[in-house]
Amino acid sequence: MRALLATTCCALLLLLRTTTALPDEPRITYEMLYEQAVQAYTDERWAECHGLMLRAVDDWQYFSGVQVLCRRKCNAAADVGVEYPNDDVDNFRFFEHALRNAYCLLRCERQRFGGRPEGLDPAIMKKFQEREHYDYLQICAFKLGKIAEAVSYAYTFLMGNLGHDVMISNLQFYRSHADVTPDMFVDTLMDEYKKEFLNALEHYDTGNYELTASVLELVLTEYLQALGDCRLLCEGPYAERNDKYDMYIAISNHFLQTLRCKDACNARATAVYDKLYPELLSNIYHYLQYCYFKTGDHRNAGAAVESYLHLNPDDADMQFNKEFYVQTGADESYFVVRPEAVKFRRFRDHLARLLDYDEYTFSNIAVTIYDSDLGIDVSDTDDITWGALGADDAAVAADEQVKRADGPEEAPEEAAARRRRQEETQRDYGARGVHVEFTEKENNVSKRFLAGGFASEAECRQLVQLAEDGVQLGDGYRPDDPYIHSQSEQFAGMTPGRGYRLARDGAVTPEVVNLFLRLGEQVREFMESYFALRTRLYFTYTHLVCRTAVAGRQYDRGDDMSHPIHGDNCILKSDGSCAKEPPAYTWRDYSALLYLNDDFEGGDFVFADSRKHVIAQVKPHCGRVVSFSSGEENLHGVRAVTDGRRCAIAMWFTLDPRHDEIERVEAEREIASMLELARENERHSEL
Repeated sequence: MRALLATTCCALLLLLRTTTALPDEPRITYEMLYEQAVQAYTDERWAECHGLMLRAVDDWQYFSGVQVLCRRKCNAAADVGVEYPNDDVDNFRFFEHALRNAYCLLRCERQRFGGRPEGLDPAIMKKFQEREHYDYLQICAFKLGKIAEAVSYAYTFLMGNLGHDVMISNLQFYRSHADVTPDMFVDTLMDEYKKEFLNALEHYDTGNYELTASVLELVLTEYLQALGDCRLLCEGPYAERNDKYDMYIAISNHFLQTLRCKDACNARATAVYDKLYPELLSNIYHYLQYCYFKTGDHRNAGAAVESYLHLNPDDADMQFNKEFYVQTGADESYFVVRPEAVKFRRFRDHLARLLDYDEYTFSNIAVTIYDSDLGIDVSDTDDITWGALGADDAAVAADEQVKRADGPEEAPEEAAARRRRQEETQRDYGARGVHVEFTEKENNVSKRFLAGGFASEAECRQLVQLAEDGVQLGDGYRPDDPYIHSQSEQFAGMTPGRGYRLARDGAVTPEVVNLFLRLGEQVREFMESYFALRTRLYFTYTHLVCRTAVAGRQYDRGDDMSHPIHGDNCILKSDGSCAKEPPAYTWRDYSALLYLNDDFEGGDFVFADSRKHVIAQVKPHCGRVVSFSSGEENLHGVRAVTDGRRCAIAMWFTLDPRHDEIERVEAEREIASMLELARENERHSEL
């Protein structure tokens, strides 16, 4: 009990300290530090990456603390006191509240931020909320030999991204390290109330119901505080910076972005170590009612029962408990819903109603809206209603969401001009020898094609040699561990950033790295035209990757695959569904593989259905590209490589510029500079 009060006081003192003291360098923000740290990571400057990212963590804690403090203060202070005479000016009430809130926020933040630059990057903010910076930290710490830090950072990342396959593999690798001990697996961001919740369960198991109830009451308060803080952090800038919509459409898009963020807060606030307690508040009431009953406090037991039923009105077990308490002498007046339960349910139900409206009804409004997170065009109709759709309509709406639109609605003349450009691109590539071998229409499948002629035999040999010279074991998945999906194959890869560094250091030529980048760009351009996309397709990850069969480990592989059946932007579950949710790379929209060789055994690429039954397969060879949309409609995998080495350029793409592959952009710029310098030197030598 005293421990909980002490940790709570410490947490409050930390919040006050971080929200009242300016950082030493207010103009150097966590966004700047993060970008510098990522660049240091790309350049393999591990000490700088480590130091800069830790400074970014400190500034993020300060920044987010100020945001929570100011938003809580200003939300409470912005209540409109003016009474408007009639319903014709109801909108004024909303906007006056918004103006008061905005003015308060500007004053509060300027007082506490001092000379901090204005303007936020929502993409980087989201990375910190999702703990992505700890992924970089664990690798940089590992490279510096700071094993204990690396383990802690990796574990911290995983606790914010439960089920993340790559980080689970990383932690398995760390566990095999001789210097790693169990006490190193620490979540540095673990909320104290989560630890105390587990302590309360231990007290409950020992029958100490009075202490359990006392601890749970504090846990309940701290949980609701953390949940509220998380929701306040969602009230940040709109991710779509080039917003051109009408005022109410723009406000609605921003509002819906905020709602989705707040909806995700419950998962963050109820994850305790590697277990989710999605109904944590209900669980607390359940334990409280029994603890209070056992200690003879029937009034508080009744309130806990009624609060539980307020959140779960159809729970038969709790209804039975209520009847039992009444029969054993509890007064009916004891069964009163606690105020926090009323507030919690009101928020929960209203949030669900608004999100249901967004999901089902907003997609039928008579204006076309493009949501940058979902990428959905909504269609024209006069039928606009609140509430759930009928079963048939809901199925149609869900199907329309699967058929992701590829950009905002175009004017007819813009669409015609785009189609002409895409047809010209197709003809140009056809003249270069690129030919489509099969299409989605020919195979009755969704958004995929197979094409040949993207690289010559000489170009493929150069890239296979680049792989020979520069790939790194385990690259792209987990550090220094080549056995990613199978103990029978070694996995090695190279990113554009690594290619540039090798060229910079003279290990490979800039020309061959440029070939690696140029062929990928040609695939991207062809995909844009083939899939008739209305917006640009951005690289989100590029990987020159080779799988090598390990001699002596090829017997009895059975169903072992080089890469199991999976979706590129969703998590394939045992029931055949593919959930587009973290930790999947949900921003991926399209995928492509450019094959470089065929002098190996096995290694066929396969498409599969939701039951993992193979429905099509592709034999790799030089210059062949298989491309497809990244969702559950194109589940795929790779058969076992049983002899030799299979190499390809793997590429993933997004329609969202926020996820543009920064490492690739930097590598393209640096390689272009190196080639230009070489040309300048050649011209000078000729003179």
